Amino acid sequence: MLGPAFWLGVVFCFAVLPVRAVLAGSYDFYVDSGADDDGNGSVDKPFKKIEDAINQAVKGNKIYIKDGEYFTNVTLRKSVKLYGQSSSKTIIDGIVTMGNDTTLDNVTVRRGGIVVKAESKVKIVNSSVIDFGRIGIDIEVGNGSLTVSNCKIHGGKGKGMYIQAGNKVSIFGNEIYDNDEEGIDIRSKVDGTIWENSVYGNGESGIEVILGESNLAIKRNKISRNGSSGIAAQFYGLNPNYGNVYVKENVITSSRNYGIDCLLPQGGKPQFDYWSKTIDLLDNTFEKNNKGNFAKACNLVEDGIDKNDLSKVNETKKTNSNSEDQEDDLTELQDEDKKFLAEKQRLDGVENEIRYLAEEFESEKKLAVERMAQVGGGFGFWLSGISSNDRAFLTACLKKIDDLDEKLELLETEENAPLEEKIKNQLEDFSRFAQEVTSFLEKGENRGVIYRLLSMLGWAHNM
Repeated sequence: MLGPAFWLGVVFCFAVLPVRAVLAGSYDFYVDSGADDDGNGSVDKPFKKIEDAINQAVKGNKIYIKDGEYFTNVTLRKSVKLYGQSSSKTIIDGIVTMGNDTTLDNVTVRRGGIVVKAESKVKIVNSSVIDFGRIGIDIEVGNGSLTVSNCKIHGGKGKGMYIQAGNKVSIFGNEIYDNDEEGIDIRSKVDGTIWENSVYGNGESGIEVILGESNLAIKRNKISRNGSSGIAAQFYGLNPNYGNVYVKENVITSSRNYGIDCLLPQGGKPQFDYWSKTIDLLDNTFEKNNKGNFAKACNLVEDGIDKNDLSKVNETKKTNSNSEDQEDDLTELQDEDKKFLAEKQRLDGVENEIRYLAEEFESEKKLAVERMAQVGGGFGFWLSGISSNDRAFLTACLKKIDDLDEKLELLETEENAPLEEKIKNQLEDFSRFAQEVTSFLEKGENRGVIYRLLSMLGWAHNM
């Protein structure tokens, strides 16, 4: 057995290691544009070319790039992570293509932009993408995942970011500015968060999003001085489904057109409530947008008041102040609008509660389905039934579903009649699955009876 003296010696050795030795353990390969051609990728003899390090790397390796200019296209694969010495001085002049589970950190990508391959999960952090052509960061169509954090994306001839359909995103704390087209262009069926970014001075809209089946939170961004609108929401007939887009606590100012615009780029006719059901607004600040806070087509509500439309009512009222009849009509219209909008906001709140209960149900359902698959997949279940631990787990899931059912039933009121069908369908889902779990538990109990009978006969131990 190793004594205390041995371990004390080990601690002492690590404590006196030089800094460079610790650094050598931090990365698997090193690259320096000023190195000799015969480098082996070590800290003492780094590779001269990034591609040499990538070709030698195995899954999960980390590559450190010293400051310098690297005139090359780079393809990251095999879960490789690329780290620059400093974001402003480690420059890749070319296209960076990123495969699954790759990372780009502390690097400037100049002129080429970044392409994220389909179905890939990648991270781009503490980096800059500058002076590019058509797109700064482009994630291909598919079920991929993109995290972009603390980056600067600017000076492009096209879009700052292009998030194609089906992906999940986390776009946080970035500056996206002075690009010729949109700052962020988001296609349909995209999920995720766009949070605390500064999006300004772009040639078209700051953020453009196709709403169909998107599930997005756009929160606490500063969106200003963009060449079209702050946020351009779009409907496409190819995907007419509602989305779920929360726009909260943003500051949207000095747009050339609207703070928020609602557009039909390919025509089509959305449902009358499409925009208001898909976009939820809360606590945003709108200032100095040239054509107003909201385009008229949007019919959006901010904190229970359509500020854009009501301001027009007030302007009309001032213009016609000489006519008492017109003033009375406008006042009555304004009061009716307020009542209508207040009722709509209340129903939106109820609908959000239904959505929340449905999400909680799906979470419990997933847990229960996974546990039933584990329990019911083995021979033991068919012979001996369900264990006490598994029974307790599924019983707890049933209890949670029952609680959700009770909360949902409380929403079945006359004033919520417009949502009656949605509530009814959700209650039916709750009931069907609860019955499925109950039936599973009963089967487990029945098989347990068979096992106990065999035990009484002295046969179970021989099986």
